[in-house]
Amino acid sequence: MKKISVLYILLIFLFGACQPKHILSSKKMENILYDLHKAEAIIEVENLAVKQDSSINKFYEVLLEKHGISQAQFDSSIVWYTNNPQRFNKIYPRVIKRLEADLEELRKQDIEPEKMKLRPVEDEKMIKKEL
Repeated sequence: MKKISVLYILLIFLFGACQPKHILSSKKMENILYDLHKAEAIIEVENLAVKQDSSINKFYEVLLEKHGISQAQFDSSIVWYTNNPQRFNKIYPRVIKRLEADLEELRKQDIEPEKMKLRPVEDEKMIKKEL
């Protein structure tokens, strides 16, 4: 009986730790989240939130296209990682490290904050370049 209980617990642990095939890998998720946060920073800096929703939506469309995924894949993966915080908690420190490296690079260039304004976001080519 004891062997069956141990085996049952082991199987639950192993199957619970498996990541479904339709869920994005942690590396792909890291890359997407990195680009997502960059896009959100651009939106914030450019004050697009008060502009048309179409500009904001274009950023997200380009982001998903760049990574070759659908909105459904991204949404499913976010839900899965949220329900598996031990996995999510391994991704975000890497995302933050990359974003901090970007910020440090800007600081090395000694660019004054008011000169860091980006060009107006008008077309898809510019969005792809920024991401």
